[in-house]
Amino acid sequence: DGEVVRQGPADEIVKQYKQTQITLSMGQKLADRTDRSGTGVVKASDLTAEFDHDKNTWVVKLAYESDLKDWNEARILISIRRTTGEFFTELNSLNIKEFAKNRRANGKVEITLSPDVLPSPGEYICNVALISDNTLLDHVVDAHVFTVSLETVAEWNRITSTKGICYVKQSWRSIDA
Repeated sequence: DGEVVRQGPADEIVKQYKQTQITLSMGQKLADRTDRSGTGVVKASDLTAEFDHDKNTWVVKLAYESDLKDWNEARILISIRRTTGEFFTELNSLNIKEFAKNRRANGKVEITLSPDVLPSPGEYICNVALISDNTLLDHVVDAHVFTVSLETVAEWNRITSTKGICYVKQSWRSIDA
């Protein structure tokens, strides 16, 4: 017996609600977000996804911090999906042989995607999880939202229509804090 607060087509109401939630959660810096789960021993403090026009590729950057000296058996997982719900890809350090599993507890990681990765225009959401030896240290849903604009797509020699998951060739680089 709840009160009707909004009337209209269900799909549109749900879409507006989700957009409101995204806007609310994105109003805070990632480091200040309290809606996270995990032990909190290591925390994601900043996450960005930008198109590098000089390199003609997407670059995802993650900063993390901790009071610990070292983060052992480190694993970083970033999932990217469209705001409409379609899953785009997953960036998983476990799949990168060259990525050091024992890291300084405060640092930055830069993930460069293959130049042939061209997500279709629209809004995308990144979730981030930091793991150590199968223990969830930090998990933030809707940690970052980015837009693939028509202007960005206009620079490409093809238009993509992203549907479903795709494996993305990626290069990981550590940047010491």
